[in-house]
Amino acid sequence: TSSSLIVGLILAILKFKKQRMSRAKIAQVAFLIERKILKYSGGWQDQIIASYGGIQHIHINKRGIFSTKPINISLKNIKKLENKFILVFTKELRNSSRIIASQKKDLKNTIINYDLIKELVPEILISLKRGDHKRIGQIFHRHWNIKKKLSKKISNSKIDKIYINLLKKGDFIGGKLIGAGGGGFFLMVSNNTKKSLLFLKKNKINYTNFKFSYGGSRIENSY
Repeated sequence: TSSSLIVGLILAILKFKKQRMSRAKIAQVAFLIERKILKYSGGWQDQIIASYGGIQHIHINKRGIFSTKPINISLKNIKKLENKFILVFTKELRNSSRIIASQKKDLKNTIINYDLIKELVPEILISLKRGDHKRIGQIFHRHWNIKKKLSKKISNSKIDKIYINLLKKGDFIGGKLIGAGGGGFFLMVSNNTKKSLLFLKKNKINYTNFKFSYGGSRIENSY
């Protein structure tokens, strides 16, 4: 959300000053503000996706030069995935910058696990295009188990218990904490949406329906 806020603020200032800036430049300025000026730890991906929107395959080189390529998914598969994805709130709040900064304590471990996560990219690309929610759920599960190894701050006993209950009792295939970890929302993939929603409502677990957003940050005209 911090990157979405910064990108939105940049757009608002540009609108106020009657100036224009490319999506790529907006992402770069947002990165400069968050990472260089405010000294918040983190990567490039949040600023880029907040600026561009949609479902993107993002490549970033060591110098911070990035490229984006939209992942073409049929409308039928988009609707299918939106029906199977559910955002589940953990009721845990966190400082994402501190969690990311904690990963620097053991850089060797961090690099090893990020490389393992990166290896999941080709498989998730294929699964997204196919609308294969079951495979995506399994990949998310693998991703989450690797992600937890990056830092002890990414999960805790309460978050682990929530996730286990979602898998065992909520009829979910798998999921992962989105963002830095340590709290916020699980993006879960349901095996049976009706059963999963019934479990969440019965146990008074806060959730929100998932929907892909296209076009990135924008200013809506109001009258």
